[in-house]
Amino acid sequence: MRQLNPDYTEAERKHFAQMRVMVLTPCTYHYARFWQSAINMVCYSWGHGLRVEEIGIMERVVIQWAREDLVDQALKLKSRIDDSEITHFLWLDADHMFQPDMLLELARWDKDAVSAVYCHRDKKTPKPVVYVKKESDPTGVIHHSILSIPHGLFRVDAFGFGAVLIKRDVFERVPRPWFKGHEGGEDIGFCRKAREHGIELWCDGRYWLAHLGDPEIFTIESFENWIKSQNMNEIGAEIKMEVQRK
Repeated sequence: MRQLNPDYTEAERKHFAQMRVMVLTPCTYHYARFWQSAINMVCYSWGHGLRVEEIGIMERVVIQWAREDLVDQALKLKSRIDDSEITHFLWLDADHMFQPDMLLELARWDKDAVSAVYCHRDKKTPKPVVYVKKESDPTGVIHHSILSIPHGLFRVDAFGFGAVLIKRDVFERVPRPWFKGHEGGEDIGFCRKAREHGIELWCDGRYWLAHLGDPEIFTIESFENWIKSQNMNEIGAEIKMEVQRK
């Protein structure tokens, strides 16, 4: 388990103090460990001056409609404390487990949209849910290099919405519909549309989440063990692309 960040700079703390965050969670799973992680994160964030104002949940709704409706709710919400606007939305899927500093670590980058990293819940190919462009693919993207994930902040072309911090104005700059009517998944479709409207997408390769399975939990170790089991010569020949861009 990674160590919590012991301290933040004065500039980061000032940035945290200006943020008003709403958590958005379309629930298709119910894991106690997710709610434990989420509550601990909210408490830890407040303790460092970053205010999580509310959580929006949508249950038993088709995922693209759930995400669309959650944004509608979030854009209308204001702080119950000082009536200020919500500045950021933190998307969390309810089948993840993470440490209390996750929101703070994503927030410190101050980007349009920044995601943590996690693997697919797939024993055979637990690849990171991070993507780069490939125009020949029907979705327009493929998985980020499966050989390595940069240890730090890096730009991508798409990611899943399991743990993403997005500024409010992204949804004001990108026209509706945000999540409906896309091929290859509502999250990938949103990312493609967001890029067309000048939104930069980033991942924090330092921050990996555990993806809760039934009963298995998929973590960075799942990915590393899968890599060790593969034929690296074949994979290296197949993937010849630049995966880290400034």
